[in-house]
Amino acid sequence: MFDDFLRDLRYAVRWLRANPGFTIVVVLMLGMGIGANTAVFSVMNTVVLRNLPVPNPQQLVYLKTTGMPDGSSQTGEGNSSFTVYTFEQLR
Repeated sequence: MFDDFLRDLRYAVRWLRANPGFTIVVVLMLGMGIGANTAVFSVMNTVVLRNLPVPNPQQLVYLKTTGMPDGSSQTGEGNSSFTVYTFEQLR
């Protein structure tokens, strides 16, 4: 089994040497794929996997209100934020 692997590896190296254009494209694509995966993992690790830099991250909560009357004052995004009065009371 190991001999077959070495034989296949030698054949692949010979084939890649015979086709330098294809080899360059393959190496560039692999490099771009590895780089993109590394970048996405770095962002996901920072945003999702690590705890927030606050004293007690397990005590953080997410509050959302629904059924806001039209024209009411909001503190941010209209579908998921509180009125200014409610925000001040919660703070």
